[in-house]
Amino acid sequence: MDATCVATAIHHPTESGLLVDSVRTLSRFVQRAKPLVAQTLSNVKAACRSRLRSARRTAQSLHRLLRRKGEEKLKQQKDLYRRLIQTTQQMVQQAEQVQQALQEQVHSRAHKVVQRLLNSVKEVLPRIRQVIRQSRMRVLEDQKVPSSEKVLSLHEPHTRAIPRNIRRSAGRV
Repeated sequence: MDATCVATAIHHPTESGLLVDSVRTLSRFVQRAKPLVAQTLSNVKAACRSRLRSARRTAQSLHRLLRRKGEEKLKQQKDLYRRLIQTTQQMVQQAEQVQQALQEQVHSRAHKVVQRLLNSVKEVLPRIRQVIRQSRMRVLEDQKVPSSEKVLSLHEPHTRAIPRNIRRSAGRV
């Protein structure tokens, strides 16, 4: 097999980092869509609420916890990941609500802006759902995710991990 690898400029892909990136991306989407859906949605303030601060705080708590030692660490880690996944899921629900309101405005005067926002969220939502599934499997259920199914970057979907091929001969350890 012949292949060409090109380095991708992304930060180190951790589960918590991908979840926070997901919340950041969806928060940006709902904030940009807020003026466009202000008359359409009944509860605009709740639908366009940014959950980025709570996601960041949870991730910071998680990172502080990972530096500690102890037996309770694992339980606390899973609790923090549950909270981070829940925050991300809430943001996905908000984004879907805003997306639905935007789809009703496709034929408005701001057609190009609405269409651009819709295209961006349609592109990223499936990856965010995959990040949630991946995080749940890896962290909460202690299962392995096949390399081909892993999301390493929300905005660089073609990025794949290059598995290291470590071969040990019978005589060496």
